[in-house]
Amino acid sequence: MRWKLIAGNVLALLFACVVSLLWVRASITDALSRDIGPMVERSVVLFDALRTAQGDRFQSLVVAQANSEAAREVFGATNTTARSQAAFEFAQRLARTLGESYPQGRPRPADVVAVTDDQGRVLARNVDARQEVGRDLKNEFEAVGVALQAGNAVHDYVRYDNTKWFDVVIAPISRDGHVTGLAVVGYELADSIAAEDKARLGADVGYIVREGDRFALQSLSFGTQTEKTAIIAWANSSNLAATLNSDGTVPPREVEIGGHRFRIAARSVPGLHRPTRAGAVRPGYVVLADVTAAQAPATGMALPIVYLSLISLVLMIVLNVLVTNSMLQPIEVIEEGLLKIINGDQAHRLELQHAELGGIVYRINQLVQTLTGEEESDEAGRVSRPPSGRGPSEGA
Repeated sequence: MRWKLIAGNVLALLFACVVSLLWVRASITDALSRDIGPMVERSVVLFDALRTAQGDRFQSLVVAQANSEAAREVFGATNTTARSQAAFEFAQRLARTLGESYPQGRPRPADVVAVTDDQGRVLARNVDARQEVGRDLKNEFEAVGVALQAGNAVHDYVRYDNTKWFDVVIAPISRDGHVTGLAVVGYELADSIAAEDKARLGADVGYIVREGDRFALQSLSFGTQTEKTAIIAWANSSNLAATLNSDGTVPPREVEIGGHRFRIAARSVPGLHRPTRAGAVRPGYVVLADVTAAQAPATGMALPIVYLSLISLVLMIVLNVLVTNSMLQPIEVIEEGLLKIINGDQAHRLELQHAELGGIVYRINQLVQTLTGEEESDEAGRVSRPPSGRGPSEGA
């Protein structure tokens, strides 16, 4: 009996605690993740503004250098060898200048600085005076031809070195009123670029480009190749190409990346050259928020319920033991007393002081007195007489 009461109360408490824990945890989880979608949308807008401002600054610095006297002097050289050497020295100076003038987000010299002639062929690159000499950039990159033809700077992402993609500004160098060459300046789209953007934005960032009929992820602010592969799979499975070319935004969607659930949105990188070649897709970026990580604190926040449940469980067990003992021990005393009377000890009376069972003890003693024909009184002065009102001497 005792353990049935305790077990029943414990199971009821455990059920209530489990239901409360699940309900509170679900409520906290929902509250923690409710703003992730809108946050990603806000981050896209903010990132668009940041990239626009940074791109404008990058372009203005390159244009200023391309319009400098030092740039024009490259094409004032009297022979090919002298011009190549002058182009190499200018490229090196320009790379260092950008490292000093463009520190925000990219505190290092430019990775690529190439000087071309008016046909888009490389005269020199900052790494080596003889490296890439004669390389036809106009044939490789549509943006180079646009810069030569229009005489204006062009901002674009290009795959300049094998599999490496670069954020480049192509600025015309003019002499005597006509374009004599180009300054092609770029930074590699390494993971460090996205990591620096994340520090300013407060959200994870990745840069995506199109290679043939497939997307590739060139820079990501977190994770390893596993995460990149998952994002690439998402990009290739969605209608992302049309969105990037139309200046639209892919609204936040939930995807599985590296065992975590993310909300991800995508948009074309602002300020870049609009390609006209068939099948070309503008580069884009993705903004991500880790839903799983955002919801992780929910378990910890719900733990106080577990702790309180354990404390309540201990208290309930102790209380149940005390209460059941206070009820069952007097019953056991009554049972033993009745057994003595049944076994012939008619003089035995139950002696038990108990708030709830005292009345029952009195009635039992009264019943025994009635059966034995004895008159008794209790401590309260109540008198028990035989049914006929006679004492023991009158029964003869």
